[in-house]
Amino acid sequence: MATARARGKGYEIRVFCGLDGKGQRIDKGKMWYPEASMSPLQIRKELERQKTLFEELVRHGKVYDSNMNFRQLTDIWFQDYAKKQLAPKTYARYLSLSDRIYKAIGHMKLKDLKPMHLNRFYDDLSQAPNKKTGKHLAPKTILAYHRLVSKILSTAVKWDIIDKNVATRATPPKVPHKEIAYLNEEEAKQMIALLKNENVQYRTMILLLLHSGMRRGEMLGLEWKDLDWNNQTLRIVRSSQYIGYFITNPISTMDTGMVDQLALYKIKYDVSILVNNNKLKYRINLGIITIKLCNNITIHYLHH
Repeated sequence: MATARARGKGYEIRVFCGLDGKGQRIDKGKMWYPEASMSPLQIRKELERQKTLFEELVRHGKVYDSNMNFRQLTDIWFQDYAKKQLAPKTYARYLSLSDRIYKAIGHMKLKDLKPMHLNRFYDDLSQAPNKKTGKHLAPKTILAYHRLVSKILSTAVKWDIIDKNVATRATPPKVPHKEIAYLNEEEAKQMIALLKNENVQYRTMILLLLHSGMRRGEMLGLEWKDLDWNNQTLRIVRSSQYIGYFITNPISTMDTGMVDQLALYKIKYDVSILVNNNKLKYRINLGIITIKLCNNITIHYLHH
């Protein structure tokens, strides 16, 4: 039978589960905190209900506590929280980080996890190779690991699995300040001039990025139905991501010159979607334009 006792602002509910091999008690416990607006009578009734519910969960082996390891918690977090609450691209990004986290701290029980374990994990990551470049992981990437671990642990606190988030006392690396890269007015003019010698498809894509400030994924998600020829406006309502999902974005407008350029593109290609939907579109190469400007221009320069 479940028991309860007042503890701080809440109540500790415990269920006796028998004895271990050494004759020691095995108990499962959780904290329950009544709402501030509850009367003493409401608290007593709800406490009895919480005791019954918790005992039922214990009997069926569905209780999560600090004895579970970090991987078990993370698997539940991905299934019950991340998949429902996060954007698809963020969810996929977090999944890609999970392997290294599992190898480092996945086996550790939550009650044994300390800030020093996380600091050691971050130190090890600083020597780990980037899978794409082969170089050591950047501080910004390591910070992403820290934020994921912290987010998982903070959710566990909300779920009453643990009492505190030890990641808040860990020390992730500092990320050096980096100036936002962008084209100044003169460079933008040079690019527009050089685009006159490029094919219509690339000229349209790059001018669209320059004139609207939209992101690459937003541009790649455009369809002809999003363009209002009469009012010369363009609705950005989806983003084509490499993982194959779409997200909604706000409205943008265009100037007359950009509408004319899109009309030229439609006449030449006459397709239902502005940019063909395949993985190659995510590798847009500025090619000869980059060489002529003598600058390491990327798509992100055109967004700012």
